[in-house]
Amino acid sequence: MNVRAWVGAATLVLAVPAGLAAQGWTLDDVEARAAEARLDEARLALELWWDAFDDRSAADRERGLWLRARLTVDPDLAAQDYVRIVLEHPGGSYASRARHRLDQLAEARGERRAAQPRSAPAPLFALELAATDSYARAARVFDDALRAGLSPRLVRLPSDGEDRYRVRVGRYGERDRARRDERRLRRYDFDARVVDDARSETVVRRRGPG
Repeated sequence: MNVRAWVGAATLVLAVPAGLAAQGWTLDDVEARAAEARLDEARLALELWWDAFDDRSAADRERGLWLRARLTVDPDLAAQDYVRIVLEHPGGSYASRARHRLDQLAEARGERRAAQPRSAPAPLFALELAATDSYARAARVFDDALRAGLSPRLVRLPSDGEDRYRVRVGRYGERDRARRDERRLRRYDFDARVVDDARSETVVRRRGPG
């Protein structure tokens, strides 16, 4: 298997050591290597774990996000995963720690932000499973997503009429991450597509972990 891993903004093609490629990785393995300061191996093992397992529990997804945030060298990428933990797993084991990390990052960047002119917020991506005028169809897709272990939300946009319903999952700071999950959902017969207007959502109904 060819594995692509990125460090910072660069994308590198890594030769995966036989010992790493030959086994199935767990999050305990990732944490063990991080504790031993074998950070490159920990990052690669975590990437292999994300790529290899589609059927994860909500707790494992949350823990995977936490480890990815802790292991990245880019504070902006770390912040994106901390935000996902807070939004997608508000009652999870790492939510309070993620909020604390976000506060620390905000404090560290406060002076730099104050010196910069205000700019338009970056797009926030999501996966849309349905956009329909039928509440019954939206409810069916919503329930299907729940049964699949997802955390769906029923939303409207400012441009939608009263009878327009959208079922969405996830929030992503990067389009590439959204596209990766889009491909996985399509394998489970969800008609998912990436959208970039998640900041404009008004949530009508939500259900998920926490």
